[in-house]
Amino acid sequence: MLCAVVLNAAQAASAQSVVVQPAVQVRSVTTNNVSFAEAEVARSDSVLIVTPRLDVLTVNPGYRLNASLAADAVTYLGRSQADRLLPRAQADLTAQLVERWLFVDGRLSADTTAGNPFGVLEDESSTIFNRTTVYRQRISPYVERELSPRERLQLRTDHSWFQNRNAGGTDTRIDTYLLSQRASYELRPQPLGLRAEYTRDSSDYSNLPDSSVLFETARLSAMYEAAPQLVLTLTAGSDHARYSGIDQRETLRGFGLRWEPSERTSVGALVEKRFFGTGWAVNLAHRAPFLVLNADMQRRSTTYAAQVAALPAGGDVAQLLDSLLSTRITNPVERATAVQQLIAQRGLPATLASALDLFSPSAQLLNSASLSAALLGVRHTITLRGFYDRTEDLIGVNPPPLFSSNARQYGASLGMTRRLQPDATADFSLTRSRVVGFGTNAGVVTNNLSVRFGASRQLSLRTTVSAALRRQWVDSTAVTNANQTALSFGLLHRF
Repeated sequence: MLCAVVLNAAQAASAQSVVVQPAVQVRSVTTNNVSFAEAEVARSDSVLIVTPRLDVLTVNPGYRLNASLAADAVTYLGRSQADRLLPRAQADLTAQLVERWLFVDGRLSADTTAGNPFGVLEDESSTIFNRTTVYRQRISPYVERELSPRERLQLRTDHSWFQNRNAGGTDTRIDTYLLSQRASYELRPQPLGLRAEYTRDSSDYSNLPDSSVLFETARLSAMYEAAPQLVLTLTAGSDHARYSGIDQRETLRGFGLRWEPSERTSVGALVEKRFFGTGWAVNLAHRAPFLVLNADMQRRSTTYAAQVAALPAGGDVAQLLDSLLSTRITNPVERATAVQQLIAQRGLPATLASALDLFSPSAQLLNSASLSAALLGVRHTITLRGFYDRTEDLIGVNPPPLFSSNARQYGASLGMTRRLQPDATADFSLTRSRVVGFGTNAGVVTNNLSVRFGASRQLSLRTTVSAALRRQWVDSTAVTNANQTALSFGLLHRF
């Protein structure tokens, strides 16, 4: 399959549209408390972070490749900690192997996340204290075919592997494998329709016996187009779950709706009786020339592997801006370039506040809600995100897992930028998060608050300098209460 992808790419090379953007970023961070220690033992230091980066976007009728390759080389000038090299890379490939029939998606990525979810949560301008690297690989062959103007067939299998050397806030490496399979047939309503679907998700964790989790669901849905752009759904089926020594089967039933009052607005809702009780999913998406809004609320069964495999929903700034600019820039290559330029020129963060993926080898019950918004004006940019996550281990007859995900997470972030001059921008951000454990994690509470003031100036079309002052407070029963003040300077040059 990989040979077929390479061959297809080589044959289409002459017709491809390619954007290659190399860049390098240098940041220096000086802080009064490099390790977030108590005031009596706090140690100051200066940190130098050099980040070479290469962005590649290739689009043609045969395939699409979107890659960002980078790494943070971290040097502690005062030798307060060991130097580190943190890879930050992502490569996404979509290829058409058989025209209008067989496709394949692939992803390779390496990024950093909080090493201890109940510890210090850092932003991009931090001293990289509580960070660990997560590696992800995924290959997804699938069949997607429009059988007729009303009929659609999809068959898909996802093989995903993850490596995390700090799972559960320990130094233990735990490798994870997730196998997801999907099959669906849909007859679009005119006004009656039908959808049949089957899903199977299997999660396995190395070095952890009896930790395999299986979710299997079969659904048959009758659809009715009650009004233009409004479809109502009634669902019946079977729900199967196997975890922690339990093998449970339940009858599934539910109802839902899909409403698209315009090309820019969509609303979806689904309520079902599942093996864990009542599950639901509600989402809202709205896009205007200067505003994008996403809201989501759900209650469902999941696993740590499935959470790590999922794409961020609304927390990725590049995705929000891409959606916002889609009405003005239709070419995906030109739009991707414009998004990166906008992020660099206005000093926008790569991600917004989001809940952490809490490790547990058990099945999990997730209740979550989030709201993301981005407003792009002539001189102002405003980003806003709020979230709530409640994760609970589903315990069976086997002993409780060594690592528990029982916790509630709350958080919000507000970012504002203003162009002072055509080549100068000021920015402000406020981030607040709270993690509260319950059950086996009872008594563990961590609060993080961060305030940042910054400014950037574009020296040329390819070079931008920046400076920022950040203050962060940590109040926790799991780690030391501490605060940190950091002054940072940066230089970004795109070749």
